[in-house]
Amino acid sequence: MTQREGEAGHPATPPARLHALAGYEDAEVRVRVAGNISTPAETLAELARDVDRMVRLMVAGNPQTPERVLALLADDINLYVREMVGGNPNSPPEVLARLVKDPHWVVRRDVAWNPQTIPELLVVLGRDKNDQVRRQADPPNRPLRRAYTIKPHFRYCLTHKDEAHPGRSTGYPPAGVSTWKHLTGDVNVLFPPSKAFS
Repeated sequence: MTQREGEAGHPATPPARLHALAGYEDAEVRVRVAGNISTPAETLAELARDVDRMVRLMVAGNPQTPERVLALLADDINLYVREMVGGNPNSPPEVLARLVKDPHWVVRRDVAWNPQTIPELLVVLGRDKNDQVRRQADPPNRPLRRAYTIKPHFRYCLTHKDEAHPGRSTGYPPAGVSTWKHLTGDVNVLFPPSKAFS
């Protein structure tokens, strides 16, 4: 990771600096700015129109992204961007209602997973043609609200290479399980006891 990438992803980076970093040519820097919870709303709005799909995906998954930006990204050509909008707790009910009709089941599954999805939409998703969507809409499978805020970062870790071990993804947040446990309140929320590190 370069110093600029580290700065772009650090939550203590000042908003003005994050705005400046959002204009860099290096897509990895823009991806990290887009996923940073300290990035200002106006910067996230600009990044939502980025040509790089990973940048848009990180904006869609950022829990600080404003509703108006999520409404724009709900129509993105990339299904994974729409999937992230479906799982974002800031997505307003009218956006989630649109995504319930998305042709791709992964988008509908994340709407079912979203802790903010209203009961009326869960009823619709409970009758979905896809088994995974129906299962996710079932109350026992719904997530704990506290676990959501890390989901975008978790997915980011799964899709980016572990620089210390070429050929595999990071899989877990770089800060380690102790930070993960601090953020979620319980590492077992997302890792079953058999897979959780002690």
